[in-house]
Amino acid sequence: MLLTTKTAPTQATKYFSAQTLQRTYNRVATAQAALEIDDPTRDKKAERLSKGWLLFFAGDVLDSAVADHYYVRGSKGAVYAVTPCSCECGDAEHRGVECKHVVAVRCLRYARAAELVKQSAELEAQRLATLAKNRRLTLVRQEKTASA
Repeated sequence: MLLTTKTAPTQATKYFSAQTLQRTYNRVATAQAALEIDDPTRDKKAERLSKGWLLFFAGDVLDSAVADHYYVRGSKGAVYAVTPCSCECGDAEHRGVECKHVVAVRCLRYARAAELVKQSAELEAQRLATLAKNRRLTLVRQEKTASA
């Protein structure tokens, strides 16, 4: 799935750039591609990855008051308490598999980290541009003083 500017607006598109959403999706797609071909549960795992991405993209991951704890709205309306490693849903508790809710939380955390890195790089670029501009102004002043 290639995200474009025509992608329907969701909670995720309100908070994250298209570039970050595309990177997050690519990360999920890479995880799907890395699944073992001879694994009999490969299709189910790939489906959980896709569904987790869709939960994240739809904005169904909600922060809680506790760090690294989230609430994720499930497809049938239930809300699950989720951490990056565990969930209280049936898939996670009874089958012992990584569920779509955990994948959704990991997508959110990855997207937030990617946005922070992007913002940090932008701030550093602005800082360096300001330093360069100030250095040029200093050199111009020095030239004017020397020629006077």
